Amino acid sequence: MQESLVLSKDDWTKILSGAKTNYYKTNEVVIHEGDPLCCIFQVAQGYCRIVTHSDSKHTKLLETLNSGCIFGEISFIEGGKASATVISSSDDTAILVIEGYYLNVLFQYHPRLAPRFYHYLCTVLAKRLAERTPGGVDEN
Repeated sequence: MQESLVLSKDDWTKILSGAKTNYYKTNEVVIHEGDPLCCIFQVAQGYCRIVTHSDSKHTKLLETLNSGCIFGEISFIEGGKASATVISSSDDTAILVIEGYYLNVLFQYHPRLAPRFYHYLCTVLAKRLAERTPGGVDEN
């Protein structure tokens, strides 16, 4: 019998129990494009927008995130730098930060959790790619 690849409530409890919460006001930068990252972020409260900088004068809005949405998954998977800037869009934004080293330890203790988690990340990426319009929306 094949095990489900869907993250359960218990899975999320394990994952989020190691998270740190950071708080942001409107227009505060959560992560800068190009920042080296090894973590996943989840919007716990409020809203954020994901933008890229095509040049020094223009930014392109790629997506707006609300509570429950994750970001940082591309740099987490690739082990590289942030591919976009994430900016808080509300005064009450709370962001959960899940460090990569915590996930590595968690997956050592719960090895069946790892494939469900990475399946979830792949699903998020697939949806994001399917929904994203070419070039995004110009914010300026």
